[in-house]
Amino acid sequence: MEKISVLNNFDKNKYFLDPYPHLIIDKVFDEKIYDELEKDFQKSLLREFKLKKEFSKENTRVQLAASEISNNKNLESKIWKDFVDYHCSKEFFLEFFKIFENEIYKLLPEVHKKIIGNHNNENFIKMRGAFHKSRSELKEENSKSEFVLDCQPSITTPNINGQKTVRGPHVDSPYKLYAGLFYLRDINDKLEGGDIVLYKSKTSVKFNNKTNVINDNEIEQSKIFKYGKNNLVMHLNTPLTIHGVSKRATGNYRRNLVNIIAESYKEDKLFKLNYKNNIFSNISNKYKKYLNL
Repeated sequence: MEKISVLNNFDKNKYFLDPYPHLIIDKVFDEKIYDELEKDFQKSLLREFKLKKEFSKENTRVQLAASEISNNKNLESKIWKDFVDYHCSKEFFLEFFKIFENEIYKLLPEVHKKIIGNHNNENFIKMRGAFHKSRSELKEENSKSEFVLDCQPSITTPNINGQKTVRGPHVDSPYKLYAGLFYLRDINDKLEGGDIVLYKSKTSVKFNNKTNVINDNEIEQSKIFKYGKNNLVMHLNTPLTIHGVSKRATGNYRRNLVNIIAESYKEDKLFKLNYKNNIFSNISNKYKKYLNL
């Protein structure tokens, strides 16, 4: 396995605490490595995306789990196998931990203790399995290791009928420790939108059982990370890590990206959220989604 890390070009000037701990790298790889990744994404991975039933839907995320790539004997791309294997390794996890350790200690002290106390154990890290199963099945299959990692090359299918977002303001699952998005924008794609929006909470934010924000009036936009070529945004997942995707202009272009995550299923969730799950809030959110509000 060759070390191909999205954090190779990180320095402290690319790390931010406002509105919550995150990093941004504008040029992740040199041109030679990026060109090879982009070429094999369009050639080898696209064939795998086309086998997914979601591929025919509009404005829909289609993902390949790391296990689907690493164990795929028919996949010819060595660079993508090395890419997903490295980002599912203990070495990469500790790269992340070195950068975010102070904030993990302050915001998620029990998680910090868990990492410090277990990082030398044999079962500390493994590649996540059971990607397409239910949350309970995920927990059952992945609870033997302290953390499970996934690296998911993905596309968002073309947005044909009006401006839409794939997801509004939310936090990631409380089982998730971090998430990174590495972008591979098509050079011909000039369409606006589909950018990551970072939000700041004004007071108490409430969530439904899908971890979507219910009271949108209690958050405000803080920063926008533009969908681009060879760039990365990565965040520590906490109750304050509210983010979403801006509405995307209509056009016949796929959005290419890689989702890099770490989760823990060995014990309970990594943090608690202020849930308010009732029939009226659920109907309201479904209605907003229907109207693209």
